[in-house]
Amino acid sequence: MGACWTTAARTARWDPRFPGRRLLRRLHRQRMDRIPVMRRGKALTSRLLGGRQGQITHSVRIDTDITESVFPPDCRSQITNTTSFPWRMVAHLYINFPSGSGGCSGWFVGPHTVITAGHCVYNSSHGGWANYVTVSPGRNGSVKPYGSQTSDNLWSVAGWVFDGNSDYDYGAIILPNDNLGDQVGWFTHHVFSDSQVGWTANLVGYPGDKSYGTLWTCAGPIQSATTHKLFYPIDTYGGQSGSPVWIYYSAAPNIRAGIAVHAYGTCGSGVNCGPRITGSVSSNFQYWGAGPPNNSCYTLSKTISGCGSLKIEPPNSDGCPDNKYSPGTVVELTANACTGWDWDRWSGTNNNYVNPTTVTMNGNRSVTAYFIQPPTITPTYTPTKTATKTATPTRTPTATPTIPGQQAIVRIGSGQAPHCSVATVPLEILQPPVPVGAATIDIVYNPAIADPTGWDGGPGWDMVQCSLDYTPHTVRCTAISATGVPGNSLVADITFHCVGDPGQCSALDVSVVTFTDPEGDPIPVTDQDGQFCCTDGVRARIDSADVPPGQTESVGLEALEVPAPGLGSYIVDVHYDPSIVEPVGCDPDPGNVMFSSFCNTDYAPGVVRCGGFQPSEGLTGQVALCDFIFLAVGEICQTSDLLLGVEEFYLTDGTGPAGRHRGRQYPRGRCLRGRGLQWLGPDEGRDDDRSVRYGPALWRRRLRRSGTRPVHLPARR
Repeated sequence: MGACWTTAARTARWDPRFPGRRLLRRLHRQRMDRIPVMRRGKALTSRLLGGRQGQITHSVRIDTDITESVFPPDCRSQITNTTSFPWRMVAHLYINFPSGSGGCSGWFVGPHTVITAGHCVYNSSHGGWANYVTVSPGRNGSVKPYGSQTSDNLWSVAGWVFDGNSDYDYGAIILPNDNLGDQVGWFTHHVFSDSQVGWTANLVGYPGDKSYGTLWTCAGPIQSATTHKLFYPIDTYGGQSGSPVWIYYSAAPNIRAGIAVHAYGTCGSGVNCGPRITGSVSSNFQYWGAGPPNNSCYTLSKTISGCGSLKIEPPNSDGCPDNKYSPGTVVELTANACTGWDWDRWSGTNNNYVNPTTVTMNGNRSVTAYFIQPPTITPTYTPTKTATKTATPTRTPTATPTIPGQQAIVRIGSGQAPHCSVATVPLEILQPPVPVGAATIDIVYNPAIADPTGWDGGPGWDMVQCSLDYTPHTVRCTAISATGVPGNSLVADITFHCVGDPGQCSALDVSVVTFTDPEGDPIPVTDQDGQFCCTDGVRARIDSADVPPGQTESVGLEALEVPAPGLGSYIVDVHYDPSIVEPVGCDPDPGNVMFSSFCNTDYAPGVVRCGGFQPSEGLTGQVALCDFIFLAVGEICQTSDLLLGVEEFYLTDGTGPAGRHRGRQYPRGRCLRGRGLQWLGPDEGRDDDRSVRYGPALWRRRLRRSGTRPVHLPARR
């Protein structure tokens, strides 16, 4: 087959690197293939294997164990400029397995996510999960223009890991950071339709029959398709397993969309093949870090404040209805004001202070055009000094006297967020009569309702600095420009965290301390205040428990009042006192409703984390997220508060009260304890596309049978 090594039939032998193999296969049939399965490292591995270090004492050239899949004449041509688009997005993979090493190909689908064949990360013939994979994008022989990264954070799906089914032979490598992906970019992907059979596809990778580490490509038609595979007469060889099978996408010519993961040679008469990208495969790609499929259409919502109109080019992408665009499309927006009105600014665009402007459709986007009526100019007006808001002029004006239309405006926007959520409000300068050289501005707020957590300086200034704790209730921002910033400008975006109750609002009072031109002369200025309100929204809640020391109890974590279209993804941390309680297990999906979910009781000292992903709509109202199980290690009458921190919370359409939440303290009972993980959901049939990870959680537990139900034992000490 056209792979870097053979994929043997499933073996029933005991695999010491994968404890509980037979039981895990049963759990898979009970929709439990989302169990995380990742190595913790040599020290822990050594302990679990009875002291064996597991070093490789011999090397096996795995890429020779393949069937040639080149159909003469060989159509492949070498790519020598591997740093050009799109070739740099393809990576050479060096894989180290327990019983040997070899090479594969992979392709970036996100800044830290590389897709490859499943047998390039999990191979039962060579010891199960790979020890590690080294990723070298754009490699050209011995030259690695972007360097390399090594990772042991490996993923595949249940149909491959548990059953060795070639229909599900795909997986992913999660890199430790975004450094490589940010340099080379990444492919999008396309959910392939049977009506597209006959389209021309391209395949590029690192074959083992050519000079080591060189990149080769070939193109040909998609000849046929089954439910889970595509077949194509494109020449490949061992080492090209994991290569992208990709197409051009007409709506965005500069985008390359993967439609399959190459995995096998000689899949029939004159064809090679690989798992096609279906809806389930796409969902896993997104869970592993990819963007949405290329044949998704994002919505551009438009709002007008004041009197005016918008011109939008283009009105839509090819294949998408009006006001909908394929990922990556750049849309140009032009604001046209009514007679007697002026365009003021935008919100939600790539640059809110120029007209026309653009917006990049990398998700559902919402933009607003603001129009204002200019103030009436009264020629007989005599400028006066405002005691607290206006700086006193120090020079005699030699030009037109200052009039209301020539006063600058310093304005703070308004925002709202649910409890424990954040919102960002802009601090802006509008209509300055001359370029602004320096401004110092205070924003006074109610700390019982709003808590400033961050800021981001605006463009055009030489320096912007905001002190979030200038006083216990004041944020002070200073902006400086040696040459002056003309026209409307953003000083800073300031992020406030809602710490009040729903319905409470904090005034955001602006006070201008200094406001001068580049020469240091004061500029007349007035101000406009804003407000920050706490609203109703999605909230997370964790239960209480009160049990004696040495006992166990489970506490449930749930989301409340989830609106339509439903919960899409979440990551929630629970902080606890490790001197009083100890987590010994958790069920990351007690309602058995998530597409994929995880739980990590060792996330950090004093912190447990769980998360999940569901691309389908419908999880609204009250949704059970996780059941954490704690062991009491403290004394009677001691209490461990459980502090919630919602790291991520999105609805299925990508919107929602997302952000870094700091959660309240919730007083708890004396102590808590747990029985271990409880993966006891009803048998709802097979789902071979369920995501499976080689991760730290399973190494903390041993499995056994109790009757016909799986039981997890506490972690080995």
